[in-house]
Amino acid sequence: MVAHISGALYQWFEAAYFGAPHIEDRSKEFERGLQMTKEQALELLKKSYDSVIQVLEIITANPEKLLDQPYLNFPTFSSAGLNNQSTILEMLLHQFRHLPSHTGQIYYIAKMRKGYLVWE
Repeated sequence: MVAHISGALYQWFEAAYFGAPHIEDRSKEFERGLQMTKEQALELLKKSYDSVIQVLEIITANPEKLLDQPYLNFPTFSSAGLNNQSTILEMLLHQFRHLPSHTGQIYYIAKMRKGYLVWE
């Protein structure tokens, strides 16, 4: 899930807003056997969320940028209601709906692995 969250944030923030190369490899994000240490996972999330904070700071200073359409020059795509015509506002709303569910999944799995959830 951490790899997926990082990939989604990279795609929707860094690639779209900061001009990083548009690379999406969803199958790798969910690759069975993908392993990372706790420190690597936290660093990956920190880096990913730093880009979100940068976009929010830019938008706070320039609210009109919420209507920017940075995906117009991307290869044609349609994903979860977003497409090449999507605005920054639409992308932000999508991410703020999408990411909490994955955060909850990580929390749930962690509780299961620690033995805090017991099925009866």
